[in-house]
Amino acid sequence: MNIARPLPRRVSPAEIGPSLREGWKTLRAVGTPAYLLGGLFAFIGTLLIWGLQVAGLAPMTLPVVGGFLLVGPVSAAGFFGLSQAARGGSRPRLRDLLQGFRSASREVWVMALLCVFLFLIWITDAGTLYSFMIGERSHGLLAILPLTERTLHYVLGSGLMGAGLAAIVFVVTVHGVPLLIARRTALVGAVGSSVRAVFSGFVAHVLWGALMAAVVMVSIIVPPLLALVLPLFVYAGEAFHHRVFPVDENDQPPRGAEKVSLRTGDHGREDETED
Repeated sequence: MNIARPLPRRVSPAEIGPSLREGWKTLRAVGTPAYLLGGLFAFIGTLLIWGLQVAGLAPMTLPVVGGFLLVGPVSAAGFFGLSQAARGGSRPRLRDLLQGFRSASREVWVMALLCVFLFLIWITDAGTLYSFMIGERSHGLLAILPLTERTLHYVLGSGLMGAGLAAIVFVVTVHGVPLLIARRTALVGAVGSSVRAVFSGFVAHVLWGALMAAVVMVSIIVPPLLALVLPLFVYAGEAFHHRVFPVDENDQPPRGAEKVSLRTGDHGREDETED
């Protein structure tokens, strides 16, 4: 594994639209296995919402759903395994998804454990705040929405508490996870390069993170949508990542990256021309 820190390009908000279109193209090429993995997360989201309703903690739904976004990077290895198979010219299958997880390095799993740990901190803080600000059982779909003053204050308070954790996860993983999956650097290098990339293209990354969080959060509340939205944003994020860290001749891109239908390294060549 390369221990050097890849240098990011400075990107603008104009990169977001093309990244979404490229992500959609990749999702269409990958097909059913990506929807199945997205459906698994949708099922978990449904269980969370149902469990909160049964426990009489309906107002906690929005904070818990927001925290659930923290574990999203855990799925990247599987999704990337599918996209690599598509770029290699083969039809993506479930075994490619599993191979993506199996081939993930220890550093990727360390990053995943960090995300899960921060999610547990998030829901613990949300539960503690709930006991102080609401402190009573509440059921029903309307109880999810901040329609009362107490619920509104709770949602805002828990949101502010969780925003810091969400920012940490985003800054560290938005490029750190793809760099580790591609084995372009080690753990420390991936984290450092990701942080540097976010702050060098700050506006673009803030807009990208806000868009992703808003759309995925709505999709978790309406779980069937998550089966589509999660893989779409994972592949759009992969395309966005390749615009920030183009694959050069010294790196080892995913197999078949030269395929015309899904190539992502082209951005690097275009950028070199523009620069």
